[in-house]
Amino acid sequence: SKTKFITTRFGNVLGSAGSVVPLFQKQIESGGPVTVTHKDITRYFMTIPESVGLILQAGSMGKGGEIFVLDMGKPVLIRNLAEQMIRLSGVSSGGAVEIVYTGLRPGEKLYEEILHESEGLEPTDHPKLLLARSREVDWDWLSAEFKSLQIATRSRDIKLLKSHLQNIVPEFKEFRE
Repeated sequence: SKTKFITTRFGNVLGSAGSVVPLFQKQIESGGPVTVTHKDITRYFMTIPESVGLILQAGSMGKGGEIFVLDMGKPVLIRNLAEQMIRLSGVSSGGAVEIVYTGLRPGEKLYEEILHESEGLEPTDHPKLLLARSREVDWDWLSAEFKSLQIATRSRDIKLLKSHLQNIVPEFKEFRE
């Protein structure tokens, strides 16, 4: 195929499906409480126009196979976002709308990782777009691992499946409740 693919990585898009902002708005409008999973949880945010513009820019710059990382700025403390939304609604955080901390959900992290520590970043001609340096992988080895993974899946051999996942993605950590 002559189709070329690029990847873009970025955090949360304000107002998109799954964004915490509409959830907080509904909770505030109904009198609260506003639910935050943890007092120290942070997330990156950008607007829909900003994210679309950067994705289009990455698409025009990409030659195929690149991983573009969008500069998200500094992460936002979700507790501060909730407090500010309550304040802007005309209700003080000490008043009618309280913030309740519900605890992290299974697998949820306090902070987002858009880039793994084993990857580095390279600048591009665009100040808000960076290139991730992903590790090189031998294609024949990867194909063989995928075949083994498929066999382990079909046989429902969980231990073997996890072993092949760990080979393919060294950063893989098994989630346990």
